[in-house]
Amino acid sequence: TNDAEKIDLSAVTAITSFADLAANHLTQVGGNAVITDGFNTITLNGVNIADLDAGDFIF
Repeated sequence: TNDAEKIDLSAVTAITSFADLAANHLTQVGGNAVITDGFNTITLNGVNIADLDAGDFIF
């Protein structure tokens, strides 16, 4: 967790919590973590999903 940087997902109504994100919206694609809500995609280049936690996001 980098306290200076957070991904703000508060406007994404399809993702309600880190548990929801991890279970339903977050996948590893090669060396990138990919977040999708069914309509939009965020690719975190060079990020492993194992390195992400709830402190990296705003819900």
